[in-house]
Amino acid sequence: MNRAKGFVQITGPEGTVEFETFTCGHCSTIVQVPHKASPDALGGLCKQCMTMICPGCVEKMTCDPFEKKLKRQEDRSRFFRQIGV
Repeated sequence: MNRAKGFVQITGPEGTVEFETFTCGHCSTIVQVPHKASPDALGGLCKQCMTMICPGCVEKMTCDPFEKKLKRQEDRSRFFRQIGV
């Protein structure tokens, strides 16, 4: 996978396992990318916002980037502060 952005090393009783990772652009989930994994099992690329997304967000079939969700939440909070709630 050429677009992985991170790396994780997990050490346990069975030994050390290493994976490349990427963060879902819609829900901010960290997805582990096993070596030679099927692209369908990893999620996909959102063609609207051009970010890698997890399998759960692929199933939703909507583009709702995480940063836009945060902006909506901040705007809502700001609105309630302005009206005194």
